[in-house]
Amino acid sequence: KASRKRRSTLRKLGSWMLGFKDEWTGEEEGDAEEAGGVPKAGEGFTLHPQSALRKSWDLNTLAVLVYLSISLPFRIAFGVEQTAAWDATDYLIDALFFADIVLNCFTGYYQDDVLVMDRSSIVKNYAKLWLWIDLVATLPWDDMVLSDDGDTRAASTADTDDGGLDSADSARALQGLKLLRLVRLLRLVRMSRILGRQTLWANMRYSVRSIIKFFAILLVVAHWLACMWFMIANLEGFGEDAWTRASAPVGEDYALGTLGYRYVVSVYWAITTMTTIGYGDIVPNTTEERLFCIVCMLMGSATYTYGITQIVKLLANLDVAEVRYRRQMDELNEYMELRSLPHALRHRVREYYEFRKHHSGYFFKETDIMADLPVSLREELSVSINTKFRDRLVSFPLFNGLEEAFLNSLMTRVRFAAFPPDEPIVYEGEKCWSMYFVNRGRLEITKKGTPGVLRVVTEGEYFGEIALYHSRSRRAETVTTVSYCELCSLRRVDVEDTLSSHPHIIGAIRGRAEMLFRKESDKAPPAA
Repeated sequence: KASRKRRSTLRKLGSWMLGFKDEWTGEEEGDAEEAGGVPKAGEGFTLHPQSALRKSWDLNTLAVLVYLSISLPFRIAFGVEQTAAWDATDYLIDALFFADIVLNCFTGYYQDDVLVMDRSSIVKNYAKLWLWIDLVATLPWDDMVLSDDGDTRAASTADTDDGGLDSADSARALQGLKLLRLVRLLRLVRMSRILGRQTLWANMRYSVRSIIKFFAILLVVAHWLACMWFMIANLEGFGEDAWTRASAPVGEDYALGTLGYRYVVSVYWAITTMTTIGYGDIVPNTTEERLFCIVCMLMGSATYTYGITQIVKLLANLDVAEVRYRRQMDELNEYMELRSLPHALRHRVREYYEFRKHHSGYFFKETDIMADLPVSLREELSVSINTKFRDRLVSFPLFNGLEEAFLNSLMTRVRFAAFPPDEPIVYEGEKCWSMYFVNRGRLEITKKGTPGVLRVVTEGEYFGEIALYHSRSRRAETVTTVSYCELCSLRRVDVEDTLSSHPHIIGAIRGRAEMLFRKESDKAPPAA
């Protein structure tokens, strides 16, 4: 029994740390051995796609993909010598990709928004498409084709005096075979799925994500085009007609410069071509180079036109609330101009909207957002947003000590409103419908026939609570704002509607309401 408890504790610890799902048989987790002690067929330890281990692994994979997308084309195009260190790095990356294939066979997936954690279903789903793409991208095709002797593994553009290789034909064939390494870049198609599992990426605004994605793609494409541009000259043997010699100043050769110099020249050409600037100092000179330039110019013009248009649109809509505020203020200014309103009144109206923008969250359409959510998420979101208000609601005598489910449901019925200075909220003698909690601002309570201010209500206080005690009560005083105020209101009808879903506490609420009503009625003067 002690050993079973230790094994059960270890399984729970592994599930908590790594996000594993323990699919043992038996009615209780601790009694796995008594129930047979074996996993169900096709099940066992599976990894949740949102677990900490899976996310950490994906981040490492993402970093490797970024490294490959930059280093692999660069090394092939510019003839970087394949040293033992490069070989070790490549083998380590291949091993990581193979491990990723194995890990994918143990990672659950979502099908029609339902989490699937069955091992056989996971493998079958993975084998439909992604397994074969990952295998093709992971196998070391270049090592399977190229020989391992030193002569074929080294491809430097400066081995001979004339800037070419010993044998132009064999060098071009070798360079072509080395392009097999680019198959590893097929792994980049998984980058969107990896990013989708990252909380930081998912929590970004859509416009921010789009801008980051656009510039990242722009830089990577420019890097690839630069590598391909130099690769063409390399495959041409850096002859007299290649752009590296034809476009260089008299007596110079771009191919004979340092590695950094050659790369900067290539990137310079790629950027000027993609942005449609094209200074004309580096131009194609052969048919192959001209064909490649045609493709690059078509890509560049499309990227420039689409990219600039989308960036302008995204930047204009980066702050959704600000966009709505400006649009409504433009409509408001046109309306006030049409009606020839006094300038002092216009100023007060603009101040009111400015207050709502900065304090009440009006321009986020919070009620519409809440209305689209299911009840459970709406309650959870309301509690999370209004933590301070919930504490005030719990401290209110009518709701003090009641069950969490009722209070959470009641939180979704709270209404927020903003009021300018000198605005009456309730009038003396009118029928009571709602009580109010003050989130921000200052109000005064007055009564006819009584000089001066009876009481000042400030942030954290409430008034009008008699509306929840008795259905036929009327206001005893008038409450007016002194400054801009943000209030939370709770209607009697909403409280009654919430109670209909919690009938077991109706008696307790009614008893408290009657007691509090008698207590308020005995006061002089009574509450508003």
